[in-house]
Amino acid sequence: PPLARESWGDIVGAGRQLIDALLREHARKWAQEADLVVTPALGGRSAEDFSDPATIMEAGRVAARAALPRMREIASARRPRPAPPTPAPPMVTGIVVRGQARLSERSLRAAFGQETPAPFDAARVIRGFDRVWAMGLFEAVWVDLEAAPGGAQLVLEVRESPPAAIELGWTFDEADEVNAFTRLRHRNFFGHGEGLDVTILGGARDSGASAVLQGDGLWQRSIGYLAGGELQEERPVVYEGGRELGRAAFSRDVAFVGAQASFGPNVVLQAKAFAGRIRSEERRGLTAEREDKYRMLKGLVAWDRLDDRDLPESGAALSVRGERSLRALDGVRDYWRVRA
Repeated sequence: PPLARESWGDIVGAGRQLIDALLREHARKWAQEADLVVTPALGGRSAEDFSDPATIMEAGRVAARAALPRMREIASARRPRPAPPTPAPPMVTGIVVRGQARLSERSLRAAFGQETPAPFDAARVIRGFDRVWAMGLFEAVWVDLEAAPGGAQLVLEVRESPPAAIELGWTFDEADEVNAFTRLRHRNFFGHGEGLDVTILGGARDSGASAVLQGDGLWQRSIGYLAGGELQEERPVVYEGGRELGRAAFSRDVAFVGAQASFGPNVVLQAKAFAGRIRSEERRGLTAEREDKYRMLKGLVAWDRLDDRDLPESGAALSVRGERSLRALDGVRDYWRVRA
């Protein structure tokens, strides 16, 4: 029997429903060519429910006994039956989006990435489902196929997660005493899936604020953009021969812009340009007052085939990061660095 709607509350349930719908459609087409279809009364059990196998097997026996007269009739006739023809996939004539409230329908369709009219392609639908789920904006994603004039229509139904969150943290150690941070996160700032992170720091060691805005679809879905900046003061403790000299004082006022391009689900390239200044305040016995112009170009190439970001069990990942001081734009420090 079809799965109850309440069973698709997460990505596992959505995958089960997609498989269940395809299997039921496949079984229906075979049943049209069958001489006899035996249908046990299974109630609301799903295909992987093995909680009470004895009851399930008994339901099969009851249905088979009821079908015995027809089975004998078929066996006595012994007529050959031709193999059923392979059915052509239905033509998908349109896509319907339901459930979105804050995210724009255009961005959701762009992530789903299905073309119409076109024959139904289960592999392509699953890839689109993965891209929508990877946006990180939904509690549940649902894909269904409904009859429509001239064929069928794909139905993409979503249930959005709350877009905003706040994170708080505190640390304490002997040298720096209490430090705290507050991070405000919004995962759909302009309604197209943009992510905005604002972090505020406060403590004896450092204080300040930073903001980062990141989004997709600047020119097309695979091209994204980044922008942000930070205003931060650092006051590390300086020691000489085990004797504490006091705290140095540095301030960073930096802004950046960048772009990133994705190549399939596994490769991303990123480039960012930074501009700002770094100042050191004069402290007795420590740093002299100085101001450096900060001009930097940073790049990233990342390849990731891990099966899970947080607790991977298989796959591999490789990233190469590089940065170069831009002396041509008044950068003070002349250096480059590469990390892999």
